[in-house]
Amino acid sequence: MQITEEQCREKIKGVCEGCGGALEPIQTVDNGGNPTHWVGCKYCMCFRAGTEKIYFDVARYLVEKDIIAPYSYLKKEHGKGEISTDYYLCSQTAGLASVVKKIDHLLEEFRRVDNDN
Repeated sequence: MQITEEQCREKIKGVCEGCGGALEPIQTVDNGGNPTHWVGCKYCMCFRAGTEKIYFDVARYLVEKDIIAPYSYLKKEHGKGEISTDYYLCSQTAGLASVVKKIDHLLEEFRRVDNDN
């Protein structure tokens, strides 16, 4: 299904979960080779769904402080040499941002249950 640039723009929610930057419609093709637009980050060079900035901020803090790294196989030293710091931070932060969001929603749910009791 073709997604227009405007339809794509309407789907943008928040910031890039990898770098915290702006998301925008990126023209691409679907599996059938038809032109379409997907939400993406030109800095990270990834298609992203977007997240609220607070989830990005918490995830980036946890990654930078070496508290949580969701991709344990991804090391700052990888294979024959060191991977770029930007790639490491963006990948780990993007992976963790959705987890932070899920935890936040669970905390809200648990608080509601506690308040009902």
